[in-house]
Amino acid sequence: MPDEIGPDEAILEVEACGMCGTDHEQYVAPYSQFGDAPIAYPYIPGHEMVGRLVRLGVEFARRWGAVEGQRVAVDPKVPCRRCGDCTSGQWLNCTRGPTSYGFTPAAEGSGLHGGFADYMVLRPGTQIYPLPEHLTPQDAVMFNPLGSGFDWACRVGGVGVGDTIVIIGPGQRGLCSVLAAAAAGASRIVVAGRGRHPWKLEMARDLGATHVVDTDETDLATAVTDITNGDLADVVIDTAPATTDTIMSALDCARPEGTIVLAALKNPGGDLAAAVTKIAKRNLVVRGVRSVSEWAKRHAIAALADGRISVERMHTHVADLEEYEHLVRVQGGEVPGEQAMHVTVTAAAGAVAASAFRPVPAQAGRA
Repeated sequence: MPDEIGPDEAILEVEACGMCGTDHEQYVAPYSQFGDAPIAYPYIPGHEMVGRLVRLGVEFARRWGAVEGQRVAVDPKVPCRRCGDCTSGQWLNCTRGPTSYGFTPAAEGSGLHGGFADYMVLRPGTQIYPLPEHLTPQDAVMFNPLGSGFDWACRVGGVGVGDTIVIIGPGQRGLCSVLAAAAAGASRIVVAGRGRHPWKLEMARDLGATHVVDTDETDLATAVTDITNGDLADVVIDTAPATTDTIMSALDCARPEGTIVLAALKNPGGDLAAAVTKIAKRNLVVRGVRSVSEWAKRHAIAALADGRISVERMHTHVADLEEYEHLVRVQGGEVPGEQAMHVTVTAAAGAVAASAFRPVPAQAGRA
């Protein structure tokens, strides 16, 4: 643990850090948080962290009303707090602040800027969120992926009571979108995914999906047309990475003046002209999303804290830092016989309720 910090810094004793697809992509081929340049080695990954504040600078404590020993979640984005985006409340769009946690070379400052560690130094401008004591570490780190669900389905998508939503991709954040849509009162929640992972579609149904579609067997737009009696969906969220085919499918599933939420980065290519034509003909609203809003993270923490939403089914792996390499390979689908939905890495110094390593049973094919 560092001996000294600045007046607007703090030291976090890490309790746990969540893992997502980005962590495996970094493990395979390190890149910046914008995907346009590799990260200079060495660096500490991990960007979905929770822990306790064990040392506070005077200005940091004043800014957040924070006290030593307080349990908090830490936003991975570090804004400058001075530019136009920051002062207008749109600080997630800031490009002038320091590199995000989990993507910062060790040569910068203390070098302790990643969540897969025992301690972190929180830099000036860091956003923190108070956490209740009763949340388990694995539930607490869900503030970020569940926040994505609330952001994509509710804040951006505008899903409400009686609406129909289609979610393409039954991964971690796709299933969190299911939970958010169900909490918002959607009447039909359709989740689409490839049949090579049937346990994910089954989990989607367990978490609140009213319909699931195996896109290896059934055309999604045809299925949605049948499910809605031709009305199609009010909102479609595309969470599937890489392929642009799912964008075209999303456009075909949306009703006129419906909303498309693009929540995954894609490989170059695809027929842009055809997509634009579909958007124009149906008067569609298309929104891109990146990161997770402050509103959504706070909403996710509140929903977890008061028990409105349970994410227990999603916790497939919980283990400590010694298992990091194995866990990140499981997250990336590299380990035969093991399948991950949500992985939590607990830190030796801060973990007070670490569970035993719990992989998905290979014979069951599900969490």
